[in-house]
Amino acid sequence: DIIYVADCYGEPTPVEKAAYLAFTELQADLHAQGIEIALFSAYRTEADQQWVYDNYGHKEGWSETNKVLEPGLSEHHTGLMIEFVVWYNGGDEKADWEWYTVTAERAKDSYYQPIWRTLAKYGFIQRYPEGLEKFTGIPYEPYELRFVGSSEVAKEITDAGISLETYLDSKEVSSK
Repeated sequence: DIIYVADCYGEPTPVEKAAYLAFTELQADLHAQGIEIALFSAYRTEADQQWVYDNYGHKEGWSETNKVLEPGLSEHHTGLMIEFVVWYNGGDEKADWEWYTVTAERAKDSYYQPIWRTLAKYGFIQRYPEGLEKFTGIPYEPYELRFVGSSEVAKEITDAGISLETYLDSKEVSSK
């Protein structure tokens, strides 16, 4: 059930409806904690993913820290993947506030910790967590959230410090 909502720039962006509703609850909770987040990107068609792959997949400086999957392999095709940005001024009272991509360095800043503590409450996990690249096949990308639909499942994955792949593999083994 894909719907169109405004992204951080006010442009219409497709996203799966249940994931977006949970994201808006996450936004409200973080807003109450003094943190503003916004949707940057979500659902992509294969043609959209091809454009991202062609324009960023091999771009010097970008492809060393991010991995762009080929069309057909990206979870963005599900609408359950949400890339987000944070309204932030880097802690400098004189700096202008602007939307920031959450980089690996910024993700460790204390400003961002409430985000990581709150995700599971709304059914989200960090899709590509730091240190789990051998399981996900993707470098650490703190700005990529995956809606798993259940706060209990999200909490289980987060608390265990495992990847979605590891969680799904454990459920497959236990069901046999």
